[in-house]
Amino acid sequence: MKRIVMSFGDFLTGDEIADAVSRYSLALAKTHQTEVVEIPYRSTPGRVERVRLQIGWLVDIGVADDREGGRELLEPETVQLIQESAVALKRVGSLGEEPRSWTRWEYDL
Repeated sequence: MKRIVMSFGDFLTGDEIADAVSRYSLALAKTHQTEVVEIPYRSTPGRVERVRLQIGWLVDIGVADDREGGRELLEPETVQLIQESAVALKRVGSLGEEPRSWTRWEYDL
């Protein structure tokens, strides 16, 4: 199990789910976009709930291993959807892209 850590909380979820969310978030950040994903997470031992997370550009997100998380949370359909979204974004983002010109205020951040 892995824990997705964000500024407003953390969410214990399956390894594949967390990795897919992390990859999609990075792909979105590279294109200066955000998106909302819905994933399952374990709120307490034995209880699975769902959360909608905004990920991508200017959204802090981390993923950490959690060895005491219990039984692995699996949701292949969600993983596939998130992975396909990341691949599609990379494909579209790489075609005809112009060099990025940074404005002064972006350097100051």
